[in-house]
Amino acid sequence: MESYFSLAEQYSTQSEPAFCGLGTLCMILNSINMDPSKTWKGPWRWYSEEMLGCCTSLETIKEKGITLEQFWCMAKCNGANISLYRYEDSTIQQFREHVMNASKYADQYLVSSFSRKFLGQTGDGHYSPIGGYNKKHDSVLLMDVARFKYPSYWVPVETLYDAMSGIDVDTGRSRGYFTITSNSSQEGSRLYKLFSSNKVGWRQLTLMMLAQVLPNLHNLDSLNSLVYSLFEDTPHDIQDVLISYCDTLHSELLHCQDHKEEVLATLTNLRALELHSIVSTQFNKQFSALSKKHHACDLATLLLLTLPLRNFPVTPSVQKQIDQYRSLEGSSPSLKQELLRMRSHLATLCSSCGQMQNEFCCAQATSCNSNHGTSSIVLPHASHNHLKEPKCDTSRCGCVDKKSIKNLM
Repeated sequence: MESYFSLAEQYSTQSEPAFCGLGTLCMILNSINMDPSKTWKGPWRWYSEEMLGCCTSLETIKEKGITLEQFWCMAKCNGANISLYRYEDSTIQQFREHVMNASKYADQYLVSSFSRKFLGQTGDGHYSPIGGYNKKHDSVLLMDVARFKYPSYWVPVETLYDAMSGIDVDTGRSRGYFTITSNSSQEGSRLYKLFSSNKVGWRQLTLMMLAQVLPNLHNLDSLNSLVYSLFEDTPHDIQDVLISYCDTLHSELLHCQDHKEEVLATLTNLRALELHSIVSTQFNKQFSALSKKHHACDLATLLLLTLPLRNFPVTPSVQKQIDQYRSLEGSSPSLKQELLRMRSHLATLCSSCGQMQNEFCCAQATSCNSNHGTSSIVLPHASHNHLKEPKCDTSRCGCVDKKSIKNLM
């Protein structure tokens, strides 16, 4: 019952009928003291459901709920260490062992996605944290976030495991469970999480660039041309997204306390880069209205440095120049750590979308296959009994068109 006590402190009720996944994830993130890196409700920082729109819109979640892949993505977006085990890829003994481990250690958590029908309850798909294990009765305590409907209750392990075999009609696949722990040593980029609750989060902006903007560009012969082509006033409203980010960053710097100096130091170091100077010159020349928006050039530079892309649609000489800037040689250690962390984070998250992993590179992955210090994301082999980095259902999240991604290179 070790994890029960921290979960009980954060026990909350889902605010919408389809928010069981969000309500459950909020309980977990708050239980492991994950910092959302964004000031909310005055000086206080904790997770609430409306902050978890990084992988799909809250409007869509209200209507359809979330898939297992989207739950995984949201947890990963916010720095948690999470693994997904689908019913068909696991065994009841494996599930029982995870339950027992979560009940022994205060820093390990388990979330089950199951069909209520198997428990004789009304409704169907549901997410719930597992708060404890009774070895004598081989039962788990489900801390149901639909507290207006059901209180916490005990369920035999075998019954809950069977309930995870229920098919999600939206994906055509079984349900399953997650193991979640804190990942404080690699909590993720502070700047990335800062924009995760914007209407268009940094992940969505990255996917928009990769799937809808970059495929239409070819053999650009200068960095100036690349900057102009990426940020011109296109139908994708990239400039509007940047403006919304500027407003978010400005507001955060006005109100945050704990990490204000850290963010300001990152921005100062970013502005010292030669690439930032190139972006600023081009913005002043081509996007005068946008350049007047404080932080617009900072964010555009940040995007160029963190796009998890091996090659840009430019000539070889320009690509060589980009590689030089993206190597981050000469940048401050703190800025380099933040940018590499953000790039790695985006590569992992984007590679879970469609069949995109072969199109991305990650400066912190282990299997290097490039001359520029970058490497391909290596996803678990199909024979593995669990899936740490799942593929999302693009029809649900609306992230990308697989064909357009394949044409990127």
